[in-house]
Amino acid sequence: MATLTNKTVVVRKQRQCFSCLRVFPIGTKMNYWSGISEGDFSSVYSCMTCVEIMNMPQDPDEDTFPEGYVREMLEKGETPEQLIERWKTESNVFEIKKVK
Repeated sequence: MATLTNKTVVVRKQRQCFSCLRVFPIGTKMNYWSGISEGDFSSVYSCMTCVEIMNMPQDPDEDTFPEGYVREMLEKGETPEQLIERWKTESNVFEIKKVK
């Protein structure tokens, strides 16, 4: 997978987060990623909360994030922001990140 663009942007039209599948309005800061994977060009927008989640320590065997990746980790009725808070209280995921 080759990254062409990876930057924070202010969206000029409504966008869906690739990771949590929530829809965000015009004017929201989101991460824009574009690249080439297996010969195909793709581009996605991710909300800043999901970017934070994806930057946390993950399964070392996992090197890509499929569509809806964060949504699949949520408990029923939970938001990505609540997921971060749950991880802070249930594990030492932030301590692990500092060591890396």
